[in-house]
Amino acid sequence: MEQDEPGEALTELRERRLGALELLQAAVGSGLAAYAVWALLLQPGFRRVPLRLQVPYVGASERQVDHVLSLLRGRPGKMVDLGSGD
Repeated sequence: MEQDEPGEALTELRERRLGALELLQAAVGSGLAAYAVWALLLQPGFRRVPLRLQVPYVGASERQVDHVLSLLRGRPGKMVDLGSGD
């Protein structure tokens, strides 16, 4: 078995063209590497924020509604957007 010199092996690799299968392997390998970095480093930070916030509904008390309505008395218009309170 012959041993190639490092210079010859490097020149041979530079001159060689990649085929479709080799390009596909490189793309899949890069994608898996990017996913591994995301899963190990970035995803744990996202776990602290739940995907669907499960906040209980607490309606406004009559006193709170009266205060809002008292602030709106005397203003023009017939519609008010009080918002959701989130």
